[in-house]
Amino acid sequence: MNIWRCLPLLLVTGCAAEILQGETSARLEGARGMLGQMVVQNNATGADRAVIHLSNTCNLKIGGASFAVADLVEAVKATPGRTVNSILVFSPSRALLQRIEYTTERPLSCAENRLYVAGDLRINGGTGGNELTFGPGAAQITQRHVDEVPGIMK
Repeated sequence: MNIWRCLPLLLVTGCAAEILQGETSARLEGARGMLGQMVVQNNATGADRAVIHLSNTCNLKIGGASFAVADLVEAVKATPGRTVNSILVFSPSRALLQRIEYTTERPLSCAENRLYVAGDLRINGGTGGNELTFGPGAAQITQRHVDEVPGIMK
């Protein structure tokens, strides 16, 4: 049985932290397992939070390299009902380059070095937008609003 199909049950029973921390890393396989390992290796989640959703939304193409984009939703253990949502961008060598927190603006798709989100996301006090363009090495992000998202809205 795939470990990710059991994750909700493991979260309820409190066993997910041990699994995501590698104690059963032999059972973590495939892309989802690799993504989970990347999150743990980069300390992208805190001890006061439980992962309730983790997915690879798409991959950015920057300078001929592939940068994984993950959607992470965590439940705050001390505050029932409160979640923290983040878009994570990983380098080709699996290093965490960007962590962008959001409220409702979930990541939708990628087109080359552009990430499209549902709604206008405001980063670092910028003007906001639903198209995030990543510069070389994903170090810089520019934002703008577009009416049509490639492959999503027409």
